[in-house]
Amino acid sequence: MMYKLITIGSLLLGLIAIGAETQDRIQASGIAQNQNKSYEVGGPQHQLYHGFSTMDGYENGESQFEHHHDVYEVGGAQFQLYYGLTSPDGYEDGVTESKINTLERDTILISKRSRIRDLGITPGIMQPGPLNAITDVVGVKIGHHTRIEGDSIRTGVTVIMPHDGNPFRERVPAAVYVGNGFGKALGFTQVQELGEIETPIALTNTLSIFQVAHGLADYVLGLPGNEQVRSVNPVVGETNDGWLNTIRARVLGSEDVYAAIENASAGPVVEGNVGAGTGTRALGFKGGIGTSSRTLPENRGGYTVGVLVQSNFGGVLTVDGVPVGEELGNHYRVSSGKDSGMEALVAHRSMGSGVREGVGMRAQESVRGEDGYDFDVDGSIMIIVATDAPITSRNLERLAKRAFMGVVKVGGFASNGSGDYVIAFSTHEGVRRNLDDRDPVRTVLELDNDAMTPLFLAALEATEEAILNSLFMAETMSGEGGRVQQALPIDEVMEIMLKRGAESGERRAGSRKRRAVSGSIQMYIPKT
Repeated sequence: MMYKLITIGSLLLGLIAIGAETQDRIQASGIAQNQNKSYEVGGPQHQLYHGFSTMDGYENGESQFEHHHDVYEVGGAQFQLYYGLTSPDGYEDGVTESKINTLERDTILISKRSRIRDLGITPGIMQPGPLNAITDVVGVKIGHHTRIEGDSIRTGVTVIMPHDGNPFRERVPAAVYVGNGFGKALGFTQVQELGEIETPIALTNTLSIFQVAHGLADYVLGLPGNEQVRSVNPVVGETNDGWLNTIRARVLGSEDVYAAIENASAGPVVEGNVGAGTGTRALGFKGGIGTSSRTLPENRGGYTVGVLVQSNFGGVLTVDGVPVGEELGNHYRVSSGKDSGMEALVAHRSMGSGVREGVGMRAQESVRGEDGYDFDVDGSIMIIVATDAPITSRNLERLAKRAFMGVVKVGGFASNGSGDYVIAFSTHEGVRRNLDDRDPVRTVLELDNDAMTPLFLAALEATEEAILNSLFMAETMSGEGGRVQQALPIDEVMEIMLKRGAESGERRAGSRKRRAVSGSIQMYIPKT
């Protein structure tokens, strides 16, 4: 894992130089310690300014940074942050203990991973919310708990809290759409039947779904007001992380669910190798958690649609219309050895193009299990869609269908062994069902069908961008059996984007593309 060591001062100068509000991200775990205070890491997004970890606003006089909005995510699984220094089991990149002791507290380690908008890639025509995350939908909170242990445990839990109240007693309308039903999701049939959810939504790995459901049920049963509850429907989605994670160990339990819930935050969402996305792979590269949002103009209601994904599916990667997977020679047909000339392509890419080992070379290892499950193309995606628009389960299902179109936009196609599910819900108070309201007749405020079209587009665009963020933010990871899943090579992707833009001229009417360089990351900046 390569990092660039810089100071906050030089970071801000670099951001000004490229003319973008970049969100550079640190993926870390354990405890972030500053000023003799410890902050649990992995759930709430911590904002680090001048050596202090703050969760709400700006503390300790860091107002000088507030207009830059540089968010340093603390939430992966292997690292500890000490005055901005990462320290796993040792020190990487030549950073010795003596050097660490002499570094100024302003010093931070910046990962090269970036969200796509930080690179100038802006799919779609609609505007994202302030955080460009599912948490732009007011009331929604996201929590992660990550388990990385030894050389083979690579898994976790991600929870989606629909609001701050008791989810069992104040139920939000919801719907499920099944793109391809090769999955083990729990609680979905009752959602389809009743059109509501009564617990937080949890995401995890395939064989831990039952333990996670147990934890969700424990949480809901223990909430004040639920003492007489005799039935609860935990909603849990899953993808199979068994290529990097020793999935049969089933290490997750109720305590991991509780940890994720306790970590839940309404702020920026940690993405990549975190929570339920820790051990996932997607479209030939390291996958993970990703999120995005879209906000409608005021004359269309001003509503927000937010999406969170757990990406773990196969296909041929497409980035904003550019066939990146084909250009990189890394997609499921190459990896499965089905294309003629595959051996020559692998040899060419491994010797001459500078691609890191494992990016175009997966054909050297069979990844199909005895049960016919092919980790290169199967694997699943979970998509969570939240909106504050007043819509009920009928139109939420229609919204969920449009979200699934975002999978196709990035090159997925719902393979035989891919469990592809969308859960959509509305947080609007006018459509919730309150269990303590005993009146058998309810008045529901509901958006007209004719007003749904911009929400449909918002769901599609936010899903596309959330998936791309999951790939761009995920880092290379090793796991079970010494396997290594390479991260998407951002530099090469940007080269391809720029090349395709130059070859095709102005891909969008009235647009142009230019390149700026910050470190080793290139900027793809359409004209606005």
